[in-house]
Amino acid sequence: MKNLIASLFLGFFFTVSGINSAIAESNPETEQSPEIAILPQMIFCGDTENILAMPLKYGEVPFAEMNGSILTPANQEIPVKITIYLNPKDWNYSFIADLGNGQSCLLNAGTSFSPAGPRTRT
Repeated sequence: MKNLIASLFLGFFFTVSGINSAIAESNPETEQSPEIAILPQMIFCGDTENILAMPLKYGEVPFAEMNGSILTPANQEIPVKITIYLNPKDWNYSFIADLGNGQSCLLNAGTSFSPAGPRTRT
């Protein structure tokens, strides 16, 4: 468990080959596209109770849930349950990943949450 938490603190990496494969499978025209950069990210992880105290401190409430996964620097995929917390008064938000073992991570937090604008397909 300590190794997992240490790995999470070191950052999460997306594998270029895995991303490129997924993109190529969904759209064969992208096979010639430039590589996607790997972005290490430092995130807060710890006991779920302590992590959930962060969005609750800012008046955020659960808004949406989804299943997802995160990749460790060792290219280990970890299934997680992601919950979006939202403050309906000031639109602050947090994305929390529940690792399912009493540990959670704050993946992202910010301001100005809003619906996406119109999207056009090309």
